[in-house]
Amino acid sequence: MQSNEKYLLIDGGMLGYAAMFSMRDVDLTNHDGIRTGIIYNFLLRMYSLGITHGSGKFVFCFDSPRKYSLRKKAYPKYKEKRDDLSDGERQIREAMHEQLNRLRKNILPAMGFRNIFQVKGFEADDIIAYIAMHYDADFVMVTADNDLYQCLRDNVSMYDPDPRRLRTITIDSFMEKYGIHPKKWRTVKVIAGCDGDNVKGIQGVGTITAIKYIKGILPSHYKAYQKIRDHFDDISEQNTPLVVLPHPSFSGVDLVEDELTEQRILDVFEDLDMKSFLDPEKWIEWRSILNV
Repeated sequence: MQSNEKYLLIDGGMLGYAAMFSMRDVDLTNHDGIRTGIIYNFLLRMYSLGITHGSGKFVFCFDSPRKYSLRKKAYPKYKEKRDDLSDGERQIREAMHEQLNRLRKNILPAMGFRNIFQVKGFEADDIIAYIAMHYDADFVMVTADNDLYQCLRDNVSMYDPDPRRLRTITIDSFMEKYGIHPKKWRTVKVIAGCDGDNVKGIQGVGTITAIKYIKGILPSHYKAYQKIRDHFDDISEQNTPLVVLPHPSFSGVDLVEDELTEQRILDVFEDLDMKSFLDPEKWIEWRSILNV
């Protein structure tokens, strides 16, 4: 698939969590009493992304439920830290997932979006990585997850939507910062591990040291060098299936054309009672972003 317009590869869970924290103290409902706060904030973030990047070509990628995770089955401690929640936190997240599922299954399809993916056993990162690496188009990976650095290409950039950063990472800016090609980032993650995913690397070896080893500038008499040399084969066998994107057994997805229409989008906004989106100025901008 080719297009002169950028495709925005959206980490749906990441956007959902951001919406959850933004709307923690706000309880919106529509006329049927259905909670819509997280849905509203998700759509608002889409609107902002569309304006920022001048594109309404959204591809929504969602994690499979954790219980089906192939990585967790292979390595039970995978993302273990994320399971340690209080009852209150668990309830908040369950409410978020309920709205996110409604968005994925009903709302986005009703608007006419057709590239909405969730693949059993895999993560949003796998879907994003597959599309970015297998299609000939310009892509922006909308995520804060640096695991996806390994997918940076001339036609693939990454946009961190965290309001504290709001930054774009390209292959050039990545190489200027780290001095290695993005393809080698997976080896960095293999050696150093990933604290956020609870993937253990070689003890005492962090990202900077791993990069120095890969670049060949880590002195061979350093203990870290000897640790990496001695343990690389074992740690590679354990971590490669956990950090490489997409997962080796991921079979892929197919991009299709959206079926967006002005009426469909209008009907959804009215059904959700999201009157601010129907403000004349904002509605014109929505129509321009989505090209309807």
